Amino acid sequence: MASEKPLAAVTCTAPVNIAVIKYWGKRDEELVLPINSSLSVTLHQDQLKTTTTAVISKDFTEDRIWLNGREEDVGQPRLQACLREIRCLVRKRRNSRDGDPLPSSLSCKVHVASVNNFPTAAGLASSAAGYACLVAAGVGLSPVIPVLKRLMGEKHFRPGVQDQPGQHTYTLARVYGVESDLSEVARRGSGSACRSLYGGFVEWQMGEQADGKDSIARQVAPESHWPELRVLILVVSAEKKLTGSTVGMRASVETSPLLRFRAESVVPARM
Repeated sequence: MASEKPLAAVTCTAPVNIAVIKYWGKRDEELVLPINSSLSVTLHQDQLKTTTTAVISKDFTEDRIWLNGREEDVGQPRLQACLREIRCLVRKRRNSRDGDPLPSSLSCKVHVASVNNFPTAAGLASSAAGYACLVAAGVGLSPVIPVLKRLMGEKHFRPGVQDQPGQHTYTLARVYGVESDLSEVARRGSGSACRSLYGGFVEWQMGEQADGKDSIARQVAPESHWPELRVLILVVSAEKKLTGSTVGMRASVETSPLLRFRAESVVPARM
């Protein structure tokens, strides 16, 4: 019997953001809650971006993800957190509408293909762009269809529901029918990813609540705020950095007597 068409197929792009006031250290690693607020500037996607396509199909037997042409472990905790939070949002939204049935896509598996046009895990905030792109924001579907065909294989990729080029779309959020509340979900994948959901200058508020509901990103100045601003990035090595940000932050929180002072005194004075 012929394979069914996907229930949904969506592509988006998301930008890199560079911290002006950096977040360093978490007070809750599972919920990805920072010990200080942070401020970043979002870079133009003409130079640096992540492109992600998500496809939902009844034919898929498991969730799968490809990064830069290589299949990765879909079981990594932060990726699972994003998938879980998006699916949870769908249920909450439908439960709040009397008589609204859950979408059939909720019981289906998702395949995700993501491509960075810059070195990954080399200090250029690839996780921020990657998880922001996975969760939300971007462009139309058509330009990346060949990429997904190559990564997933023709037998898995038969576009059904598509967005037209140029429309603003969502990846996981759109294929599951969620169109807001994305800052918190992106944060669960990579803390700074919530800042890549907006252009211009963006603040990630550390929040005070234990459940992280108030730890969200907001735009504080639009892209037009500083049109003369230029960012020069020199890539001296495309190799993966020896110490990842998560490990480095944990070590700083556990050993640095100055980190708490920075979070409690220095950062608030400069935000």
